[in-house]
Amino acid sequence: MMPKSKVAIIMPVYNEADTIENTINEIENIIIGKMGFIDLWVFEDGSTDGTKEILRKLENEVPNLQVRMEEERKGYPRAMKEAFLAIRPEEYEYAMTIDSDGQYDPYDFFQLWEVMNSESPDIVMGKRAWRAEPFWRRFLSWGARALEGFMFPLPCEDVTSVMRLMRVETARDIAREMKYSEYNFWLEFTARMALKGYEVIELPVAYREREGGSRVYSIKKMPKILISEFKALRDVKNEWKNKGEAIENAHNIRATDETRLTKRRGEGDPIVMAKRPVDWVVVCDDGSVDLTGEIAGRLFGVAVLLYYRLLGWL
Repeated sequence: MMPKSKVAIIMPVYNEADTIENTINEIENIIIGKMGFIDLWVFEDGSTDGTKEILRKLENEVPNLQVRMEEERKGYPRAMKEAFLAIRPEEYEYAMTIDSDGQYDPYDFFQLWEVMNSESPDIVMGKRAWRAEPFWRRFLSWGARALEGFMFPLPCEDVTSVMRLMRVETARDIAREMKYSEYNFWLEFTARMALKGYEVIELPVAYREREGGSRVYSIKKMPKILISEFKALRDVKNEWKNKGEAIENAHNIRATDETRLTKRRGEGDPIVMAKRPVDWVVVCDDGSVDLTGEIAGRLFGVAVLLYYRLLGWL
């Protein structure tokens, strides 16, 4: 029987009036209703579309629902950082993050929870194996993963995945150092997670089609966002170098060689452990990328870089 360690589900929300009620009710019915040691924490970030009114109503209807609202918008990175730091380790042992748009399937919580209890890693996270998204978004995610993988010893493949179950102390340790990301949050979080050497297990999870209107940044704004986020990653790397922390030695997870498969789910999908660290990319002040190292790494990085530059011409 699994230990009943208390879990906080963290959900950031901004202008999700179309989806928030269904998302909360689904989590309540699928997870909280079956496991009484879980609270859902909703961190609302200054919504203006009626989200606040829906949350006030749900506070009186949904057990184990905690809501914090803001008068003005802080932005996703700051809101996520403050959400992690608001969860008290004296009250909760674990925290799981999930989006408010209903694209992650709450049923996947149970496989993350099972592995957390059986394997006891620091973090169990979802890799979006089936993504109901436009091709250009999937390609951008692939490019982000490739470039971050060149810069850091990544312990996972889906570097921007939101669905992560982790120990509260682990989440707070990483979150309190977050300071460079202006848009995404998870790229910097993943980089710091890797540099700190936390043990990570990654599982395939579903990623459903979004209900309601899209809140994703337009494709024309993507070049600015990409430049900003990769500058943030460069700053993280330089910060650690200045501290005298060698990136290669910070990689302290189970897999120390090429991708290692350690377990299989019933469907045959593997749990993917991390890859060996590589250090092939330097992001310059003007947003350009200087590729060095092995030929294979150069070719792979150039393919991503060409698409990245193409976006700047839209």
